[in-house]
Amino acid sequence: MRKLLAAVLVAAALAALALGVAQLGHATSSRIATTSGDVFAQRFDDNMVVAGTPAAPTLVLQKSALPAGSYVVTAKLIAFGAANSFARVVCQAKLGTGVDTTSTTVGVKKGASEDQSVALLLATTTASTGNARVVCWPEEATGRPPQVSIASMVVMPVASISP
Repeated sequence: MRKLLAAVLVAAALAALALGVAQLGHATSSRIATTSGDVFAQRFDDNMVVAGTPAAPTLVLQKSALPAGSYVVTAKLIAFGAANSFARVVCQAKLGTGVDTTSTTVGVKKGASEDQSVALLLATTTASTGNARVVCWPEEATGRPPQVSIASMVVMPVASISP
């Protein structure tokens, strides 16, 4: 029953984002109260250049000062390359010591796509106050740097996370 409730809450939060919690061109955040705690949603619709390195990545989204506890973090964004460019875009969802990493190749080189959807999912428990973040950086880039757009993140508290 708890798994079903958690899935319903995540679906409701994602639906709220899809139905226009945010205005185009602005970073926005919202909070939805539930019986298990507040569900936080962040969204960014503008284009953002992806630069940096794994040690100093581009911050795409952040929800600050989450209290200690267990959370499910889900995020999605669109990564894309420019004409005559190529890059692997690596993105991470992070909260406390929990990390989910994925990458995609964008641009006009063989094996790349002009744009790609990127999805991240993280379940983690933190012992202290922390920040949920989505960060990205390019690897093997040639030409103009890649970009991300239409990024959203939902942070949902849960009672506990079983291994």
